[in-house]
Amino acid sequence: MVAIKVGTSAAAQAMTMSHTASLSGADALADAFFARVGVARARSLDEFVETLKLLHVLGPSPDATLGSMSCSGGEASLVGDLAEANGMDLRPLTDSDAIRVKATLSDMVTISNPLDYHTFIWGDAAKMQATYSAFLASGYGLSMLVIDIPRADRCEDNGSYAAVEAALAAGKASGQRFALVSSLPENMPEALTAKIMEAGIAPLMGLESAIRAARHAADIGAAWARPEPAPLSLPETGEALPALDEWRSKEALRAIGIPTPKGVLADDATEAWKKAEEIGFPVVLKGVGEHLLHKTEMGAVAVNLKTPRMSRLPPSA
Repeated sequence: MVAIKVGTSAAAQAMTMSHTASLSGADALADAFFARVGVARARSLDEFVETLKLLHVLGPSPDATLGSMSCSGGEASLVGDLAEANGMDLRPLTDSDAIRVKATLSDMVTISNPLDYHTFIWGDAAKMQATYSAFLASGYGLSMLVIDIPRADRCEDNGSYAAVEAALAAGKASGQRFALVSSLPENMPEALTAKIMEAGIAPLMGLESAIRAARHAADIGAAWARPEPAPLSLPETGEALPALDEWRSKEALRAIGIPTPKGVLADDATEAWKKAEEIGFPVVLKGVGEHLLHKTEMGAVAVNLKTPRMSRLPPSA
């Protein structure tokens, strides 16, 4: 499952309060909940879609290792920066892996992960397939080839389609988890994505979103590998926490030692007035009930009440 949880900024929180308060709330709590139950949290729509696409084609990842190939040193460096920023493991090739990859390339190419295989073999489909196959055999949790396709309506093919065909053949033969990644979303034609998916390879559009998707796939894989978390329960009874309204939620928090604002529950307006006097002004008055999911819109919240007249409650007897 992949989610977008809004409400991280003041502007977003103001919008969610005007639409549905249940969408807003403390980010740390949302992150803790998502991590507990194995839900990936995307921070943008691009990241959301690419994560869904990766999971649809390849499913959760067995680990957070990432292998990357490109014919550009700049792209390789970008992958390195983004992978480190997102906690992906760019583990080096083993000695045997490096020898296998090296045998397919010029002596002028430095063998590493991320791999910049240069353009010495560009346009030679057989040689590109050999390099891709050798690298894929290294067994990363996800291997990816960074490749950008020129627009057919404005540009001539620069050999990228030969590279794609070589990658599809290598990916099919390897059986490894493999993705073709364009550095920018617009650099992969939609018609090509269907062909890539038919080969069991994930077409990911946008380098940063692709690596974020890889991180989410690894996190979900780790969550699925753990035992299912036990339900949260009250310490005194061991009973699972039911769905609670605001007042009962605060009671549950107090029961486990978490401080909450001083408050009382009243059954009617007269009792509310008496208890407000006991607490001492100023007070906040809130309606409580399962039907009160939108308190602000229903006029069920009044803040900073400093006098009996401001409370609009009948005076005590």
